[in-house]
Amino acid sequence: MLKGVDISEFQGEIDWEVLKLKIDFVIIRAGYGKNNIDKQFARNISECNRLNIPCGVYWFSYAYNIEMAQNEANYVLEAIKDYDVQYPICFDFEYDSVKYAQENGVIVNKYIASNIVKAFCDEIQKNNYYVMNYTNEDFINNYFNEEVLEKYDIWYAEYSNQCNRKVGIWQYSDTGSLLEGRTNLDLDYSFNNYEILIRNKKLNNQSKNKVNEKVVKVYGKFLVEATDGLNIRAMPTIDSEVVGSYGQGESVIYDEIIKNGGYVWISWIGNSGNRRYMAMKNLNNGKSYGKLV
Repeated sequence: MLKGVDISEFQGEIDWEVLKLKIDFVIIRAGYGKNNIDKQFARNISECNRLNIPCGVYWFSYAYNIEMAQNEANYVLEAIKDYDVQYPICFDFEYDSVKYAQENGVIVNKYIASNIVKAFCDEIQKNNYYVMNYTNEDFINNYFNEEVLEKYDIWYAEYSNQCNRKVGIWQYSDTGSLLEGRTNLDLDYSFNNYEILIRNKKLNNQSKNKVNEKVVKVYGKFLVEATDGLNIRAMPTIDSEVVGSYGQGESVIYDEIIKNGGYVWISWIGNSGNRRYMAMKNLNNGKSYGKLV
């Protein structure tokens, strides 16, 4: 299982440098209702992209008909268009959603709730993104039909020591304390490595063979943990010329992070004055060759 958290503006400003060392993925609230963007969304997803933390997003729904649900899907697609999203886009329809519908004259039953989920999720899938539905045992029994439960992966809220059904992601606590002074983090386990699954399906604008995906200017230090060390290459490809190497336990200062050819590369200007590259993570199997320090 992979360990993660889900985050919104209610957790305030997150120290992602610290949290990165304790998680494998994060699900970020993009927004809610009629195009209300979460106040921390841009910072949260930018930091995850900068630090190469695999992330997905969720949209809290206030839809009470099909058109509103489709609109919410398009709001989240617009919100994420400039970012890398390696985990699913999740639909979050909860008790406040039902209450809002009732205040607007709509009594939500299983037929209505299921059609709202379908409208959102199908719109996301139509745009070649991987989709997931957030739910709990009550909504499974009383609001969502079998088609919805079978068609879309489930992000399941059950605050206990054991997950009692087969799901994609299990939200097991809402009192996480992974950050000093905070006890309000939602904690999750993923039973799938969605980063690899989505990349292999070539969804979320990801592709195993995509070249020159993104260059990020960022300074940091990388510690080599691979037993046999890592090769330094002239270009960010695995068939590029080897111009040197770093052994296990050695570290290097870099000024760029690049996604290219199924790998994440760090880059720096070597003593020769030429730019050098070293693979820090294999995106096809999720294996990391060291860590940021």
